[in-house]
Amino acid sequence: MSYLVQKGKKREEGFTLIELIIVIAIIGILMAIAIPNYMTARQAAAANATKANLKSLATAMELYMAENNTYPTTEDDLEDYFGGSLPKTPKDKNYVYEIEEDTFLIYDPDPYPGEGGTYYGVGPGGTIKEGASIGDLGGTEPTPPQT
Repeated sequence: MSYLVQKGKKREEGFTLIELIIVIAIIGILMAIAIPNYMTARQAAAANATKANLKSLATAMELYMAENNTYPTTEDDLEDYFGGSLPKTPKDKNYVYEIEEDTFLIYDPDPYPGEGGTYYGVGPGGTIKEGASIGDLGGTEPTPPQT
């Protein structure tokens, strides 16, 4: 009798195929929502980091100008007023410095996503400039390599 009682109590454990398909579908829907939001937030964070770095670099340039009556001619001069090594872009590149006697422009050489791409730069006074090209910022467009 005990054998029959144990056999009657035997349960099958596990998930059915339908349950697994439903769970996978729900995970897929959540991922379809989450991934675009993550990418948008990541791009916005990179643009904001660039703006903050440019503002800090402009402050260092203005401090140097106030103490030396000219803008720094090398990045080494600027490092002393920045308080260490100069920041890099979110893509781990160097910012581009165009320094003239009485003015300067610092910009990120890479565009940020958007309609046609947006470039960010900063000049005297620390005002962030936005443009569709480096020329829109007031900078010199790089020349393509000769082939």
